[in-house]
Amino acid sequence: MGSIAPPTTVRLPWGGAENIYRRVSLAFKHVDREHWRIHCVCAVSFHGLTPDEQTTCLRNAWKVLVTEHPRLAVEPDGTTSKTYEVLDNESIEAWAQDTFFVEDTRTPDEVIRTTEPRDLPSLHFHRTTSELVLLSSHWRMDAVGCMMLLNQLLALTASTPKTTPESPETQISRISAPLEDAANCPPLDASSASKSYAETWIENMHRNAIHAGGLPYNGETTTPPSETTHHDITLTRASTAALLAACKAKQISVSAAIHAALAHTVFSFSEDQEFTTVMAVNLRPYLPPPYNGPKHAVQTYVASIIPTVSRDAPFTDSARALSKSYKTWYSEEFIHALRWIYTLHAEKLFRPPPPSPPSPEAVTPKPPSAVTLSSIGVVESHIQREYIRKEKGVSVTGFRFGVTMMTRQMLLYPWTFRDRLTLSLCYNEAYYDLEMAGSVLERLRRVLEGELGVELV
Repeated sequence: MGSIAPPTTVRLPWGGAENIYRRVSLAFKHVDREHWRIHCVCAVSFHGLTPDEQTTCLRNAWKVLVTEHPRLAVEPDGTTSKTYEVLDNESIEAWAQDTFFVEDTRTPDEVIRTTEPRDLPSLHFHRTTSELVLLSSHWRMDAVGCMMLLNQLLALTASTPKTTPESPETQISRISAPLEDAANCPPLDASSASKSYAETWIENMHRNAIHAGGLPYNGETTTPPSETTHHDITLTRASTAALLAACKAKQISVSAAIHAALAHTVFSFSEDQEFTTVMAVNLRPYLPPPYNGPKHAVQTYVASIIPTVSRDAPFTDSARALSKSYKTWYSEEFIHALRWIYTLHAEKLFRPPPPSPPSPEAVTPKPPSAVTLSSIGVVESHIQREYIRKEKGVSVTGFRFGVTMMTRQMLLYPWTFRDRLTLSLCYNEAYYDLEMAGSVLERLRRVLEGELGVELV
């Protein structure tokens, strides 16, 4: 008998975490907007390349990436499955036509604000300002994966590679596994203990963090979202160094100091006695090879922790407790329960409202309006400052990361790039104005200054 030809189209089920990110992304489809779409902006400087060569090298590198990371070409099929069509030279070129754009008029912020929801990621090159914008649904990749991918893109730009499609079997094998599979999580029916652990974990998360308030917002409960935007402050190198030294002296991490300062900032706007936020944590260091490295950049390998800060606790005590929780949150029990955690999380998150009208005495809960936190860390851990080969290549001179926000929540991203700390606050203009965003960051900065005894400018 002859060999059976491999399929040209593969249908794959959503993983539990993937499915949640996918369904969240569709929550505002009725207003033609996507929640939590990630974006990364890199300002670059080219060396030894003409303007035409710059565009050609970037586009060729982008085409190579889809052969190394075929999940870049995976497309969703509703909320039940996703599909991948095996690539050849012709379809790779078609994919590039649909995903690589040269921007001559729109700024990076305009690209982020005006690009409609898409089933594929996109890379935008701004020739006049030498800026790159990578857009992707969050179900496709996370912040660390996004940086890993850009690192590979820029390295390829400096090496002028050729696009060579792999065999169908190799392409399919390179599609990064969902988080639960990559982590070797047991099936749902393997352990009742995992289900019990997950039930407690999810109950705590939804009770204390998912629906948390904290910030006063504009509009009513029915006010639809408007434009997504951001507000940033970037410290000088001297201030960043002083902050690092002060944190080291108190035996706390910079992320923990920012977290504690954020809690005190939210307390200044509310009467809450505790601040519990959902904080993303990178799972890649805990995954087995090859999922712990850049070969699987195009996947969402993050989890969440929900530490609590008490209003009455001294700042340093809170920061030290947070520093400890960042180091000790991981456990095999948690990993083994991931399938149940995401199954139960989805059930609670997407449960339809009761069909009967509420009683007259019922109080409609306010929409969540807390500030969530996701620390990027040191950007150079994932993106080099320079990619030069034979006097040709590119340097990275600027960096920014964020997500589109369609709810009343704000999301704070701290990162350090070229020895300068940036605090970037993502929010929606329907619910907050620039003055409010500036007030949040300014109060946070003052808390850090007062508690750490440093001047931050």
